[in-house]
Amino acid sequence: MSTTPAGIAAPSATEAQVRAMVADWLRSGRPERVLALKARPEWSGTPTIRVGDTTVRVVPAVSSLAVRVALVELPAEERLVVLTDRDDDDLGAGLLSHCSTHTVISIDPWEIVRTHFEAAALDPALVRQRRQLAEALLEHAPPGSWPPVRGGVVTRDGAMRLLAARLLGLGPDDLDATGLLQWTLHGTDVVRYTTVDSALRSIIAGWLAETAGPTARWTIAAVDSGHGTDAIPSDS
Repeated sequence: MSTTPAGIAAPSATEAQVRAMVADWLRSGRPERVLALKARPEWSGTPTIRVGDTTVRVVPAVSSLAVRVALVELPAEERLVVLTDRDDDDLGAGLLSHCSTHTVISIDPWEIVRTHFEAAALDPALVRQRRQLAEALLEHAPPGSWPPVRGGVVTRDGAMRLLAARLLGLGPDDLDATGLLQWTLHGTDVVRYTTVDSALRSIIAGWLAETAGPTARWTIAAVDSGHGTDAIPSDS
């Protein structure tokens, strides 16, 4: 985990990001009860979330005073995540002494992805992809997270294959031309896929075209145009 350099606008924190960072924090065994994240001081989720057996209260904090109030009001059995765009100097040493690593921690989606896969490193070709892909890998992770990678490196192909399979409702080994055509016969899966953000579908479509060829390209194009279930003509 690293701090956000001064002058860089804090990002919004998604629930998937917060859950992943809390899980990593709890695994570390650090004694501090507060995780301070550099993020916009806004939160649309529930006031508390459960991560494993721990109840974690999430509080947007626009100032050091807001952080102090959240800490004072924190029930003894809970941990606290504060989402703040304040930096270390604003909070001061007193408040930071209660925070994990004694600093405000930046949200790095790719670093969270690495920990999800229990990997030592990320393929540079994967990291060059849009930040949205990292966020999608967190948002659409299966219960219990993604499986640990072999060889210690999360590759672009491996991550894309797992994500595409989960979004389409297919097995990772079924993402070929035949598998995609058969997939179009499952109307529920096709309709569910069309609800995925269009920019993310574009990323998936590009990767499928690389790996499964032209058939994948026009199959996904048919889905995007609302004719996915017509990709295989009927016998009538």
